[in-house]
Amino acid sequence: LVVYADSRKNIGLFKNVIIKSNHYEAVKTIFPDARGEPDEQIIRKAGHMLSSRTGKPVFITYGEHGQFVFDNNKFEKIPAIPVKGPIDICGAGDANTSGIISALCCKSSLSDAALLGNLVSSITIQELNTTGTVTPSQVLKRYRETFN
Repeated sequence: LVVYADSRKNIGLFKNVIIKSNHYEAVKTIFPDARGEPDEQIIRKAGHMLSSRTGKPVFITYGEHGQFVFDNNKFEKIPAIPVKGPIDICGAGDANTSGIISALCCKSSLSDAALLGNLVSSITIQELNTTGTVTPSQVLKRYRETFN
């Protein structure tokens, strides 16, 4: 059973469930007075603290820099999937969540789940002026383009 929460303003209220947020939300939850663009060091501190607080894995998206995965004292950075041309980030977080959850339900590792989330969102952001949809064949094609 995968129990997962993705909440824009209240991610810090969840306990005993896997959580995901973007880097701004994660840092604001742990360091409410933080201003400006958070750097990787403060994002990592926030991620470790959130994982400790929830007792479960934490996924933190970091835009074009990829995604962080925290699980107790373990940490991994999963690279973003590079895209060309104009982008529209509307729906990118939800797309990432769908990839993560799909992978976790198939008993994938946390890092593979984050990678699938990054693959799905890399396709969604190229669908302009709409909340995009992604097919399995698009994901396979993007994976092959990126890693072969």
